[in-house]
Amino acid sequence: MAENCAWHKTLNNDTGLCEWRWLTILTLWIIFNVGPMWYTILANKRSRVDPVRDKKYMALARIDYDNWSYFTAIFTHFFFLPRFILGWSSFFLTAIFATCMSIGHDPYKLPEGRARVVRLACDWCAMFGCWCASIFPKRVRVEADYTKWLGPGYEKTYDGAGFHVTNHLTAWDAAICWAY
Repeated sequence: MAENCAWHKTLNNDTGLCEWRWLTILTLWIIFNVGPMWYTILANKRSRVDPVRDKKYMALARIDYDNWSYFTAIFTHFFFLPRFILGWSSFFLTAIFATCMSIGHDPYKLPEGRARVVRLACDWCAMFGCWCASIFPKRVRVEADYTKWLGPGYEKTYDGAGFHVTNHLTAWDAAICWAY
């Protein structure tokens, strides 16, 4: 039987054993989940918009850096690790599922039914991965004037292949493109 417990444990009178305090567990949970965001805020001070440096590249500037906060990170990243693990697990499970779907067939020439099921699984995985990363993609048609580059006779049409424009800032761009 333990009589003296360490500072982070309390004595359970029923069992006589030292057990972790809930406050200690909660503190460790917050540090492990929020710690990566706190480090990101600290290490990316150079990302703050500099009007002189970013004058030519404002489309690629990190305009949201001033909204980052050590305090709000506690609430926005409280479940970071579970979401991270779920997101990547769905990715690997989808890869295993796609491998199983190609058993007995050439993976580069799957029958259309199997290929459709694999594409649906990839669509779901991309969207779920984005949700786990707190990314909620949406479709927006932006009205822009391209006559500067395409000439004064340019007429906007939406016939044929479309295009997708992103700032290509994160590794999630591919998942966002796949999801939409």
